Order: sequence, then structure tokens, then C-alpha cells
Amino acid sequence: MPQESRKAVEMLSVETCHNELSNCPNVLMETAKWKRALLQWAEEADISKRLRMRVSGNKILYHHRIRISVSGCPNCCSKPQIADFGIVGYVSPAVNTDTCTICGACRDVCPDTAITVKNAPPLFDRNKCQGCVKCREICPNGSIVLMDPGVRLLVGGKLGRHPRLAQVIGEFDDLDVVVQRIGQIVEEYIECANSAERFADFWIRTHY
Repeated sequence: MPQESRKAVEMLSVETCHNELSNCPNVLMETAKWKRALLQWAEEADISKRLRMRVSGNKILYHHRIRISVSGCPNCCSKPQIADFGIVGYVSPAVNTDTCTICGACRDVCPDTAITVKNAPPLFDRNKCQGCVKCREICPNGSIVLMDPGVRLLVGGKLGRHPRLAQVIGEFDDLDVVVQRIGQIVEEYIECANSAERFADFWIRTHY
């Protein structure tokens, strides 16, 4: 709902999935840690005040705010695909060819059809792989290993009259680097966006 434009109104929100409350078995990252870092950056950079200054009139609407959604795994329960920024935990698999028996169990269990097995060790389609752990869990010989968890950064999602899913702009394994990248993009928006232009529209206009 619209709110009066005043100092107490937060203009940037960070939402996370509820993996800690639900004891989710799929979580790949500490979402609370990421939320704390993002809120600290927003406070230190005075983001809420600077976003409020972009609003003409005395009403703060939903699209005036910037939303960041953090999901602990590729199931994306916190809906990062429709946020201004989405952060999604993932892992990248690799195969120990010395112990792989080419049984095909990993291929059969993959929910994203990202694995091919044709008389050779599994091949992973990196464009399809969402970075879950099902292939490792099903492998009878423990031949699939996973890199340390990282995150995919998505930008530019929105609903409304012309909905659009956020697009992945990179994969990272360092929290500080991601916060810095988001900060750079938000600074660009504050300094360069047209009057009353919502963030997703600005991103689409300037990057596509």
C-alpha cells in the first residue's frame, strides 16, 4: 500500500527464504549472513534516503522501492526471479572418472535434464544445470563431487503490466564482491535513471 514519504520508510528490502526456520535440507548458503551484509551496505550508503529523494510527491509506492531476494538453493522459494536483485545459492558438479561406472543414475535423477551419459562419464550442460545436489546424492560410488557453494546474481525482475524474469549476470563465490556489484548498479540507477523510472525498467533500457 502507498505510504507517506518520510524518513522512517525503508526504500530497500532484503527478503530471504525460510530455510533456517524450516530446517531445509537443500540450503547451500547462510542466507542470514548475506542479508546482514546487504542491509549494512544499504545503511552505510544511505540508500533509503537517496531513493526517497527520487520520488516526486509525498507517496511511496511499491515500485519506488528496490527489492533484493536471497534464496539458499536453486528451488528459489523467496522468488528471486521477480525481484530487482536475486541471489541464489548453487554448486557446480564434477565427476571422478576413476570411480564412475557410467550407470546413468545421475542422468535419471536430474530434474533439469542437464546430464548426458553415453558410454562415457557424465557430461553436464552448464546452461541447464541449476546447481542442486541430487546427482551427488544418487551416485552409488560417490563419484560426483561438488565445488564450494557460490551464488548466481540475477537482476531486473518485475511483475506488473509488463512482467519480466530477472536474468543471471554472473556467478560469484565472494559475498563482498556481490554486495559491491549490487552497490555499483544501484548507484548507477540513482544517478542516471529517468524521473519516476522503476529499477527494472532502467536496467532493461540500459543493458538490453
